[in-house]
Amino acid sequence: MAITLEKIEKTLQEVQEFVAACEALRLAVGEAKKSGWGNSCPKQTAAVRRHSMNLTRSLADLRRA
Repeated sequence: MAITLEKIEKTLQEVQEFVAACEALRLAVGEAKKSGWGNSCPKQTAAVRRHSMNLTRSLADLRRA
C-alpha cells in the first residue's frame, strides 16, 4: 500500500485534535491550580490519552504503507 492523500489528511486531522486536547488540558490544569485543586482534570486527561491513541493508530497506518 502507498501513502495516500486520504491517509495524510486523516493523520493531520488526528494531529490537530491531539493538539487541541493538549491545549485544553493545559488550560484546565492552570485553572485547577489557581482554584487550589492541584492537577485534577480527569476529563481533559482522558481526552488527551484518547487522542494520543488515535494519532498513534493513524501514524501506524502511514508506516504500513
